[in-house]
Amino acid sequence: MAAVGRTGYCLVRPGILGNDGTYKTEIPIEGNRNAPKTDAEMLSEEQRRRQGRCQGIPGMPGLLYFITFDGPHYRLQPSWTHTLALGEQVRCVAVSESFVAVATTGRRRYLRIFSIKGGMQVSITGLEGEPLYLDAQGPLIMVIMHWSFDRSVGERQCKYMLLDTDNGNIVSRGAVPLAPGSSAVWCGFVRYGRREGRVGMSPRTPLVQDSGGVVWGLFFQAFSGICFRRSGC
Repeated sequence: MAAVGRTGYCLVRPGILGNDGTYKTEIPIEGNRNAPKTDAEMLSEEQRRRQGRCQGIPGMPGLLYFITFDGPHYRLQPSWTHTLALGEQVRCVAVSESFVAVATTGRRRYLRIFSIKGGMQVSITGLEGEPLYLDAQGPLIMVIMHWSFDRSVGERQCKYMLLDTDNGNIVSRGAVPLAPGSSAVWCGFVRYGRREGRVGMSPRTPLVQDSGGVVWGLFFQAFSGICFRRSGC
C-alpha cells in the first residue's frame, strides 16, 4: 500500500491482526450475575474453549515509511518511520502538503495524522465505522466509512467525514449519496473553479464516485458537465 503527495510518498505495511487460536464465545448468564458458577457450567465453558481452539496466527504491527522529495526544508530528516500498535491495521493512507493521514481498523478505528517533518503524530480521531476510502488535499481530509446495511433493499450505506486539520474542526459529516444498488468506489477532491463566467466546481470540492459511474458532490450541488459547456449557465 502506498500514497504519493507533492512533498513525498508513504509506503505502508498494513499489518496483521492475528489471533491466539481461541474461538471466543460468550455464555449467557441467567439469574443473578454475581452468583458463582456451578461445576457443570465451568466444565461446559472449558469444553467450548477446547473445541474452538485452532492454530493461532501471530500478529504483526503496521508500519509507515515516509520519504520526502529532495528539498531544502527536509534535508535534515529526509525520511521517517512509525510503527502502529499491535492489533491496529492500516486500511487507507493519504498524503497532503504537510501531513500524512492514516485510517486504521481492527481493535481500534482511528484517523491518525502525522506531520511530514519528522513524522510526529499531531492528531488522532475515532471513526464511527469501518474506513473504506481516504483522501487529503491542503488542510482537508475526507474519509468514507461503512455505516449500516439496509436489508430491505440489499444496499450498504456509507457516511463521510470532512476534517479541517488547521483548526481540528469537522467541516461536515453525513450520509454519502449513492445511486440505488451501487456502492462507493472512490473519493477525492477537485480544484476547479469558475472559468469565464461558467459554473464549474469550487476549489477543493469533495467528491464520491459510485459503482454506477455517478460522481456525487458532498453537501452541495455536484458538477454538471452540460452546464459547464454552456455559456451563461
